Amino acid sequence: MYKKRNFAALALLFFSSQIQAQDDNYVPTPVKPVESLLGPKTAGIPGKGILGFQVLLGASYDNIKPGIQAVKDKDTSDVTIGPGGGTGIDIYAGKQLNKIFRFGLNAGFMIARGAPPLKDATVRYTRFYVTPVLNAGIKLNAESYINIGLGGYASFGNSLFIKAPAGQPITKFEITYKPNIGVVSHIQYENLVGENFSVFIGLRFHWVNLEVNEVTVGGVKGSLNPAGAAIFNNKNGGGVALQFGMNYFF
Repeated sequence: MYKKRNFAALALLFFSSQIQAQDDNYVPTPVKPVESLLGPKTAGIPGKGILGFQVLLGASYDNIKPGIQAVKDKDTSDVTIGPGGGTGIDIYAGKQLNKIFRFGLNAGFMIARGAPPLKDATVRYTRFYVTPVLNAGIKLNAESYINIGLGGYASFGNSLFIKAPAGQPITKFEITYKPNIGVVSHIQYENLVGENFSVFIGLRFHWVNLEVNEVTVGGVKGSLNPAGAAIFNNKNGGGVALQFGMNYFF
């Protein structure tokens, strides 16, 4: 009985030494940090430069009725155009100032067309714009942010061009508006993609007043009478636009 107990003790000692030897030779596998598994933190790194672009689909706060009618199936309706809406595209350059704020400048072009559309006529409003914006990023997780931005809005090259169908009192005229300054804001959802890119979707709001600069009728410069001024002058050129875009961080 003593020999059996002694053998069991030796066996236990042998296996214990083998386990200890394995523990001494064990090298743990490095574990990748959870934060890096979730995605990069590029959007919050101070000093990072940012280049981007976006596409906009907008609606105007106000509409202009230039006095042209569309005819469809013997029914007529007034053509309207929204100077604060339309489709557009712009480019962006900015810099991440700290983990929350970034500052940048958008420069772009938008065009709005009359509705309902006309087959034998043209009604369009075009403008260029720049928007310096300070943006605050609210971090949702390692990959996602809510961006809230506020800044200035300056537009130039504002032009309303109308080519009316035959039989209208005036067949062709153009109104240019003075350059103007207003306010812009946005709210976006931004998601990081890969090491250096992000995509976003959001809403942009801008407010600006339009003041007529020059009127050209049939190639001849003129002026608006009181009735025309009531239609075209001092209009609200603001609007809201749906944004789709991408940023590159470097």
